[in-house]
Amino acid sequence: AAVYGQQDSIHRRWLREAWGLQQGDYPCHVIPDSTALFGAVRAGLAQCGFDVRKEGFDWPTLKRNRDAYIQRLNGIYGTMLEKSGVTQLHGWGRLVEAGVVEVDGTRYRARHIVIAPGGKPDVPPVPGAELGITSDGFFELEDLPKRVAIVGAGYIAVELAGVLRALGAEVTMLIRGPQVLRPFDAMLREGLMEIMSAEGIVLRTKTQAKAVHKNADGSLKIDLDSGEALEVD
Repeated sequence: AAVYGQQDSIHRRWLREAWGLQQGDYPCHVIPDSTALFGAVRAGLAQCGFDVRKEGFDWPTLKRNRDAYIQRLNGIYGTMLEKSGVTQLHGWGRLVEAGVVEVDGTRYRARHIVIAPGGKPDVPPVPGAELGITSDGFFELEDLPKRVAIVGAGYIAVELAGVLRALGAEVTMLIRGPQVLRPFDAMLREGLMEIMSAEGIVLRTKTQAKAVHKNADGSLKIDLDSGEALEVD
């Protein structure tokens, strides 16, 4: 808007869920891209006769570099906004009335107000759900869990399942319906599920979590609607 001559301002609430740079496409692609790079290199060298093995993986190093990358991007975009004449307002904002926004007690008037904070994960109403994390929390993990259950079958769920499995975690997906990625093409879904199963991801279709409990050792037990229980970290 500033580029086209409109006086512009951006209100940002500096929490992790506030902006795509924090929890959207950029951070989500850093870690998957890292695992994809390793897989591509290993597969390519294997075709040339090399025996490439993964001797170890350091999650804190990846997280530290990912955080630094996002911080660098924030600086770059902040500079771009400043050069474009955009005023950035840091604080908590709320709509007061038509054409008026209040940010930390100060009111601002504008002819047009665009609300674009992004979305947030939908946590199922399951007893003990607060013991788990959402996709936002994935980026805050300090250590790579050994056993993971992913409740859901959407794009982000599938992507994170592939990432965690590629890094060595035992991954189980709890899928309410018969397949993942319900809105996608049927052939794509079927082919993807075959690949995921071949990679070692356990796909529990037509399965829902009924409750989550914390064990004495800090691990979690998930009660399933089949009467079974699943132990994860």
